[in-house]
Amino acid sequence: MLARLRRALVKKGRLSPRIINKTVGLPSHNVYIAHFGSLRKAYSLIGHASQRNCDYIDSRQAWANVLANLAKQLSTNVEKLGGRNWHVDGVVNIFLRVARWTHGERRTIHRDGLFNDAA
Repeated sequence: MLARLRRALVKKGRLSPRIINKTVGLPSHNVYIAHFGSLRKAYSLIGHASQRNCDYIDSRQAWANVLANLAKQLSTNVEKLGGRNWHVDGVVNIFLRVARWTHGERRTIHRDGLFNDAA
């Protein structure tokens, strides 16, 4: 699998899920993810470093934890101030929207920071 991926890189000059999926003789990019854990891991095993900045992928879980804690604090503070959290089926749901900001330019907004608290 890796030798064929390396040959595709040499032939195409770069790699992406689309290139992998369209290259005859290569398994789909999902097969590489399932086998190696991620495309970045497969790329690194053939000595290829993506030109894209993927630091956000490595920090995703840490930010998800931060958002969950913020949502919990928000819920607690609303109740402390006499407000009421709306309970649906005995659960409080708080959603926070987060946008990546790079060089003064807003990127994408992700729905993260879900906090569920059984009432």
